[in-house]
Amino acid sequence: MNNIEIRICDITKLDCDAIVNAANKTLLGGGGVDGAIHRAAGRGLLEECRTLNGCETGEAKITAGYNLPARHVIHTVGPIYHNSRDDVVLLGNCYMNSLELARKNDLHSIAFPAISTGAYGYPAYEACNVAIHSINYWLQNNSDYDIRIILSCFDQKMKENYEKAFNDLKQTNVFMKIAIEEAIRGIHNRDGGPFGCVIVRNGKVIARNHNRVLADSDASAHGEIMAIRDAGKALGTHDLSGCELYTTGEPCSMCLSAMIWANIEKVYYGCSIEDNSIIGFRDGKIEAMLLKNRLYLPVKMEQIDRDECLMLFYDYLRTSHELY
Repeated sequence: MNNIEIRICDITKLDCDAIVNAANKTLLGGGGVDGAIHRAAGRGLLEECRTLNGCETGEAKITAGYNLPARHVIHTVGPIYHNSRDDVVLLGNCYMNSLELARKNDLHSIAFPAISTGAYGYPAYEACNVAIHSINYWLQNNSDYDIRIILSCFDQKMKENYEKAFNDLKQTNVFMKIAIEEAIRGIHNRDGGPFGCVIVRNGKVIARNHNRVLADSDASAHGEIMAIRDAGKALGTHDLSGCELYTTGEPCSMCLSAMIWANIEKVYYGCSIEDNSIIGFRDGKIEAMLLKNRLYLPVKMEQIDRDECLMLFYDYLRTSHELY
């Protein structure tokens, strides 16, 4: 994340490969940053935009920069805020698709405005949080590509929102970060659901893995099960006493049973079983049938870093995947 700069500036004056325009669906100009970019770029931008046949929410299209210092403009349409899960997915798509378009066109510097925070009503901190997490996920999956990213802020308050979101991400537990990395790998390989797991003993990672239900055609290949299997092989024993487990999602009853058999005493999880309904998983219904009260289990459970793990779910929703 060292290649991200948060700056109070006029995006129309930035000298970079591309600036991002928070456009409307027509791409023919509007208010706010959209109007400012069109005015600064000159009539040539409008004429080229007329050839693009508009743009859907979350998608991105590219034009020349014309009279701007930036060589290109990437136009993306942010969501109108409705306080729904679709808002997060669509806003995240704006950043991911813009970065994909930058890479496709061999662009190595890009500046974003705070998309959807103006007339579209997206709460500033929530929008900044989605931006930071979406950019972070893209960078992790494109670590071979050199790109400088500027987050252009209209005022000090917006800069503080970005900085808070950035600092919140940096404070994520170090082992949960590894679990998140595993989940991202699984999502983009289409191995299974957005669940990564790490097993730690005495501060050392013993095993790490992710959900492989689809990749292995195995309904039991949950991230926790895969990591427990790997930890047993690494230690040469089924007894994982003294180990702690970090997982991006609250363990289901099957995984909890495996943890009990393995003598794992402490589990840190990100998203709750209730959160799984966001991505269409049926853990809640299964839990209602199998295990009504977790208070008396021998495994101690603690929820941490939910917001960071929840972003995995929205990343998962962006991909094509199958359930049943």
